Amino acid sequence: MPDLLHEFWRSEFEGDFGRVSKIGDEFRAKISPDMKFVFEAFAASWSQAMRLYEERAYDEYGKSYDHFPDTIYTDADLEDQQAYLIMRGNVR
Repeated sequence: MPDLLHEFWRSEFEGDFGRVSKIGDEFRAKISPDMKFVFEAFAASWSQAMRLYEERAYDEYGKSYDHFPDTIYTDADLEDQQAYLIMRGNVR
């Protein structure tokens, strides 16, 4: 299982955590262009990523994500992300 890059971004009023992708970056830029990068985490699945997020105490509502179906990342997911990170220049 490959580890994919996830990022947490925060503005004064909201936060955004997720797997790095073009769609995610474009959405964040349109909805909350004032967000600032806070931290990154590498995870092999969505469940693992959410546990890393919660360990950093950024889960303001104390939600547990264990009841969601887990998404295990594939080599194809990693290849897609690596191609996007090259295009992005991994610039925050």
